[in-house]
Amino acid sequence: MADDSPIEQVRLTVPPTDDPTLQVLTFRTWLVGMPLCILQTVLLRIGVFRRQVISISSVCIDIILLIVGNLLAKVLPEKSVRIPGTRWSFSLNPCPFNIKEHVTTSILVNSISSPGFLNISIAKIFYHREIQFWPALFLVISTQVIVLLLALVAFALASAEAKQGLRGISHLAVEGGMCQGADLQSDIQNCGGCGQRCAFNKSCCGGACVDLLTDNEHCGKCGSMCPMKGTERAVCSFAMCNYAS
Repeated sequence: MADDSPIEQVRLTVPPTDDPTLQVLTFRTWLVGMPLCILQTVLLRIGVFRRQVISISSVCIDIILLIVGNLLAKVLPEKSVRIPGTRWSFSLNPCPFNIKEHVTTSILVNSISSPGFLNISIAKIFYHREIQFWPALFLVISTQVIVLLLALVAFALASAEAKQGLRGISHLAVEGGMCQGADLQSDIQNCGGCGQRCAFNKSCCGGACVDLLTDNEHCGKCGSMCPMKGTERAVCSFAMCNYAS
């Protein structure tokens, strides 16, 4: 594939294609992201004007999110909760913790790495201009909302492209089913049939749950079979085909 990385470790970690069936804004995203976002905001507000800035690095946040996200995927019950007074409901544990959840939560927590109140502080300290409360409030909101609006436009465009891509898949779940529109050949949540979810460490290849790290017929990626060397077949280990001799 033209967009694939020439580095093998990157190819095994980051796929060049998008899986539109992966859920993004789950209950776990908000449960983990909001407390860390508040904590990061408090630390930055306290330490941003000090010589020794107190904050949590983005790498540390990513590691914490990965551990906590996988832990919640095992601990939280698969229970649907209805919002009182509305018809809306959500699942506490809708799917295994995936890469899109991880990235979204990381963006949520790191979005306050450059606080909006710094513009007000710079105007006061360096330009000796005191901005009143309401103008300052609208200035901070506008600078933050512009980025969110751009993200919303990008999300709308990406969603439209994903829907067009799904229409071209021939082996989707039947109309009216619980997993309508799901690709039963590659969807880890509906692998081979509606509701047949693969384990968190497995992928869906051809309607079957396989381990890309050890499966000889799907080593590293779906359909990548380990080759023969004479009468000896290579064995898949850590997504790489190796020969015993």
